[in-house]
Amino acid sequence: MALHQRLALCASALGLALLSAQAQAGVFELDTFAVTRNGTTIFTDTFSDGAPPPSAPNFNDGTAASYSVFGSPGPESGGLLTLNTANGGLTTNATGDARRTIRAALDTNTSNDPALLNRGLKDDDTLRLQGLYNLGVPVGPQLNGYGIRFSDRGPAGLFQAADLQVLYSPVTGKAEIQWVLQDFANGLVTRIGAADLLMPVGADQIRLQIDRPSITSKDFFASWSFFDGGVNVGSGSFATGIGLFDGERFVRAEFLAFSSVPLPGTVWLLGAGLLAGLGFARRRRA
Repeated sequence: MALHQRLALCASALGLALLSAQAQAGVFELDTFAVTRNGTTIFTDTFSDGAPPPSAPNFNDGTAASYSVFGSPGPESGGLLTLNTANGGLTTNATGDARRTIRAALDTNTSNDPALLNRGLKDDDTLRLQGLYNLGVPVGPQLNGYGIRFSDRGPAGLFQAADLQVLYSPVTGKAEIQWVLQDFANGLVTRIGAADLLMPVGADQIRLQIDRPSITSKDFFASWSFFDGGVNVGSGSFATGIGLFDGERFVRAEFLAFSSVPLPGTVWLLGAGLLAGLGFARRRRA
């Protein structure tokens, strides 16, 4: 086979591998993202102004708000924010597994100064985080999904995150709801709770919710509700909490969508083969 034909085949295979990675992307729609502190809703984003994050509506008291974004969320249209993991950035989970992720963290105060406990989401607050999604059912074969989280993401980095996720799990071969502690400080992912994604007939949306109900405990708890045309048609929860505020006095509210990065070794080998072919061509012509 002529050299140019071999190189063309190698390049085509590389392109197909990259297209396969694109095909494994998850596409999900977020309807509403809301944060409640001490019983009062302080932030609600209904994604209705056509400007995706980092743009955000004001806090409910009129103060300007914004998100810190990783990846490229959007578009935002018709009161929905599209999260397509093909537009995510390359990152890893707490155990170092490669992920393509879109996430947005609401910009709130991250100071541990006791004089600033009245700002942000702090350890002297009861808290609630809600994310209302159109009921997308993640499908395999690769891991992919969407969710919400409270994290300690701050100037020093990310150490712990409590994630409530709807995902397709390659381990179980099913769509599930998972309650997970991501411990980036110690390189651990601990699945605290899991349930099959059993949708009531007619359900078209799912609201994910994380609560810190008492300031006397560091524990956060996860629950979910299904809706049909805005009417609650079913719910569930996990009994075991996840403790945060581990060395810091703040958390931040985030939403995210993610997928595993398929066949990274194959893509690398094809790229290496293409480069080797080019190198061989140069040697033959020398």
